[in-house]
Amino acid sequence: MDILIVTFLSLIAITIGLVAHRVRQHFRERLKQLEREIGTERNLHRRAKEALQKAKMELEHKVLERTASLELSYFQLNEAQQDLKAHNEHLDRLAHLDALTGIANRRYFDHVLDTEVRRARREHTELSLLVCDIDHFKMLNDHDGHPYGDYVLKKIADALNRQFSRAGDLVARIGGEEFAVILPGVARADAETWAEQLRNNIWKQAIDHNASPLGDRVSISIGGASVAAGQQVTAKALLTASDQAMYRAKNAGRNRVVFANADTFGRIEPVKNTANAIQAVN
Repeated sequence: MDILIVTFLSLIAITIGLVAHRVRQHFRERLKQLEREIGTERNLHRRAKEALQKAKMELEHKVLERTASLELSYFQLNEAQQDLKAHNEHLDRLAHLDALTGIANRRYFDHVLDTEVRRARREHTELSLLVCDIDHFKMLNDHDGHPYGDYVLKKIADALNRQFSRAGDLVARIGGEEFAVILPGVARADAETWAEQLRNNIWKQAIDHNASPLGDRVSISIGGASVAAGQQVTAKALLTASDQAMYRAKNAGRNRVVFANADTFGRIEPVKNTANAIQAVN
């Protein structure tokens, strides 16, 4: 009986030992499996983190590239706009300038004269206009050639630019050898004085004109007209008066200044004679 009990207890102990062993083995295997799964999760997490970091860096790089590209495009666009503006301004200047002398051309002169006449009427201010013509210019061209004639035209334009340089003054070539000067805000007395100074300066430059009956140098005839404050005059009437005064200066012997009557523009009024230079024809 005791042997049976001992044997039974031994079997129970053995069974318990086997079960315990199997349980331990199962837990060890499960633990390893969990470790493997955790390791896999960690690897996946690490890879996901690395992929995310890589994607973030690539995105930042693309953003930087795009920003740089946009900045470059903006700079290029701005530069192109500046170039276009400068080009248009250059074309605009060319459209307003006489190709030979570089001063205003007839088209721009007409525009400015109309603008200034309207301004003078609106603001009740003075306005003067001078029309200048090179004496015996055809004879100069025939005698010395057109290249020299072009040289003389440039010299006259330079002299006009030097003398009439106020803001608002406009010097223009309005015909072959004919020039004009618009003088906003200038009354007749000052315009006459400045016209005589111009005539005298041209004469003193002693620009060769070997075919001139007046001497061996270039001279100019100047016609002028002035609008008094509040006087209602059109641009056409002012130009016509100045032009007629210039032709009267030529008919009176050239190399002189003649001004139109300020009231009517219909006749030429005698003006003060300065060293026989400013003349008038009745």
